[in-house]
Amino acid sequence: MVPSFRVMFVRFRVRNEPCRCQEVRLRARRGALARAIDDLKICLLGTQVNDEVPSPQQETDMRHVRVTSFGGPDVLELAEAAPPTPGPGQVSIAVAAIGIGLVDVLMRQGAFPGLSLPFTPGVEIAGTIERVGAGVSADLVGRRVYAIVGSGGYASHVVVDATSVIALPRAVGFDAAVATGVNALVAMAALQRARVTDGERVLVRGASGGIGLMAVQLARALGGIVTAASGAGHDLQKFGAHAVVGRSHHTDDTFDVVVDPVAGPDLPHFVERLAPNGRLIVCGAAGGFPPADFAAALLTGFSRSRTIGTLSLDSLSRDEKAAMAQRVFALAEQGRLTPVVHARYALDDIASAHRALEAGSVLGKLVAHP
Repeated sequence: MVPSFRVMFVRFRVRNEPCRCQEVRLRARRGALARAIDDLKICLLGTQVNDEVPSPQQETDMRHVRVTSFGGPDVLELAEAAPPTPGPGQVSIAVAAIGIGLVDVLMRQGAFPGLSLPFTPGVEIAGTIERVGAGVSADLVGRRVYAIVGSGGYASHVVVDATSVIALPRAVGFDAAVATGVNALVAMAALQRARVTDGERVLVRGASGGIGLMAVQLARALGGIVTAASGAGHDLQKFGAHAVVGRSHHTDDTFDVVVDPVAGPDLPHFVERLAPNGRLIVCGAAGGFPPADFAAALLTGFSRSRTIGTLSLDSLSRDEKAAMAQRVFALAEQGRLTPVVHARYALDDIASAHRALEAGSVLGKLVAHP
């Protein structure tokens, strides 16, 4: 008679870090299987491994993109390092998706203030919490989250403050999270600052880009009559635009609100396109800086009481951004906001993503997978 037996796997956790081994207990009625223990090699995932328990030094290295000198896409270098350890109040995220945007290009070029070499670009990620630091509930391990990280996002593992992560709704995937994320937050904040009301005429510049595409959808949801300005030739009416015009749009049409993530040399023209009491919100500078006298149009049309404002997420509190993020992810979950992923890249091909952004033909968001 073949003796019956039971195998029980017990998972241990030490200091909130998953152990790489499992205790295997074999219980046989007649002890006939005791000699089989030496042949049983089981790791956390149930695959065969060596007898010895791996040391921390044998853990998989973190893959990240490093910039050691400012310049073109070729300065983006793939490197490896020890995985970061979360400190008090922090969590470590196993990154599943990385948002790639023009702000990363500006970082790489050295045009973004406050950066010193070397550094890792990347301002937004989505993934799963894998470890927590002191003072953070272990219940967070395994949670699907989104985070704005400022820099350092081009990596397979990222450590952030536990208070900065946003729980993702079940129906919002990792790619969709970063395709919504920062772009939708900027667009929503700009529209709120412009105080868009039902029936107002809204022009969105750079409407094929990440911020622009979100602004088109959100302005339509707010009741705006939306004109999308883009030079890429994409069908933007399926995203809510009532009309689509060329990038410069040098016509006599006027608008109550202009959402502008482009700026650049054409900015004075769009100031002129503001109706009386119109508002223009600059929320990016994809086209570079405007002419030094761009605000002269405000004075020449003084009687029209037009307003120019700027919007940076850096000016918002953490709580404001968290509340706004929960709102845009809820809209995405409900199907009222459509995240668009133009293309996906491996981390070792991130330079190609930057070239695509600089070419100006991207619809929506580029996403990297570590």
